[in-house]
Amino acid sequence: MVLVLLRVWIRKRAWLWIIVALGVVFGALPDLIGAYGNIIEHDHWTLYRSAHFGEIKEVLQYVPMYRLHLYLDSIMHGPGQRWWKWDERLWLEIVLWIVNVIVTWWLIRSWRKQ
Repeated sequence: MVLVLLRVWIRKRAWLWIIVALGVVFGALPDLIGAYGNIIEHDHWTLYRSAHFGEIKEVLQYVPMYRLHLYLDSIMHGPGQRWWKWDERLWLEIVLWIVNVIVTWWLIRSWRKQ
C-alpha cells in the first residue's frame, strides 16, 4: 500500500522489489518475532506480547508497515473480533487480501508499461 504513494518516485524495478521486500518483512515482523519466541525459544508467547504490546512495540511502532500490522491487529483481534470466524472478522480479512491483490496487480501492470 505504501508503494502506491511512492510509485511516482520509483523508476527502477530493483528499487521496487527492495521496497516490497522491506515492507513484507516489517509488516510481518510482529508475528515473526512471536513465532520465533513461541517455536524456537518456547517462551509461551512472551516475545509475541512484547512485539504487539510491550517493549519491542515501543521501539518499532514508528516503522510504517509494523504500525499498520499493529493497527490491523487491533481491529481483527479481541472479544467478538476473531479473524478466523466468518461472522466476526473473516470477511474483513478476505476484503483486505483482495485489496492487496488488486493494488499489487495495478502496480505491476503500471510498471510493465514504462
